Amino acid sequence: MQRRRTLDLLKLALAVMVVGIHVNPFGIDSRAVVLITGDGLFRVAVPAFFVINGYFFQPRVAAGTVGLYLRRLVWLYLVWMALYLPVWQSAFFASDWLTIGRVWAVGWWHLWYLIAAALAAALATLVAHWSTQRLLALAGLAFLAGAAVMWGFAWQIWPPTPYWVGSPVWLHRNGLFLGLPFFLLGLLIRRHDLPDRLDRNHVGIVALLACAALPLESLALEAIAPQGVSHDNLLGLAVAAPALVLWALMGRNTTARDYGTMANAIYFLHVFFVAWTIRLTDLPYPLVFLWALAGSALLGWGMIRSGLARRLL
Repeated sequence: MQRRRTLDLLKLALAVMVVGIHVNPFGIDSRAVVLITGDGLFRVAVPAFFVINGYFFQPRVAAGTVGLYLRRLVWLYLVWMALYLPVWQSAFFASDWLTIGRVWAVGWWHLWYLIAAALAAALATLVAHWSTQRLLALAGLAFLAGAAVMWGFAWQIWPPTPYWVGSPVWLHRNGLFLGLPFFLLGLLIRRHDLPDRLDRNHVGIVALLACAALPLESLALEAIAPQGVSHDNLLGLAVAAPALVLWALMGRNTTARDYGTMANAIYFLHVFFVAWTIRLTDLPYPLVFLWALAGSALLGWGMIRSGLARRLL
């Protein structure tokens, strides 16, 4: 099967960034370094994954196989939530039914991505027949709404989050406000065959500049906002994520090994190593980061060799 080598390598880099968000190896004694990396540049990872999902989702809409895609995502979500139950079981059994229901509804830790992708795909299916202009408008409105929610918390505009909501991060980092905008951008990249129509050097420059601006925006948000917030909805992501994916899609085809599957393995598996290592040891974050990468890559390789990757990744 022909693959895009640059896209697979990008997915691998994005997965490493996700690990860096969860256990930042660079900001041991410096909040500024965390803002530049884990709360800055690395935040391009999840939106870029949504763009990639949207790009490969567009043919499913045309072929009428959306139902299979959604069932696959929901099945993966339930399986991974169950597999991670030993990690979050203390919260599961110690909490009331409302908290347990909320965790299953929004996803535990990194698994929120699966349920958000399912919601984004379902919503995208409903509007896939819209014109490009209307889809861009919808993507822009949804993205800005998510950013507005984040700013509202940062500037203390919104009242305290009700108990039943739990973490306020779910109100702006979800399938509607973060997943759908980038999902639609990926769909439009495929609809208009942009990888074959644009100049790769120009796209690369835009991607580089947009990614470089993310740490600056992160530092500025921290400096001027009265209250610290999660940096999931940085404005620069609206350009950085689609430009980065578009640049990768313009690379040459290859029949080389599928590094994209390994990227999925690192994404799904690294939290096992991060969570247990932090709970059971006093290792510094750089070592936890390396251990999580090495452990998830090794376990992922075993899953690929055994055939489990086809079912779980």
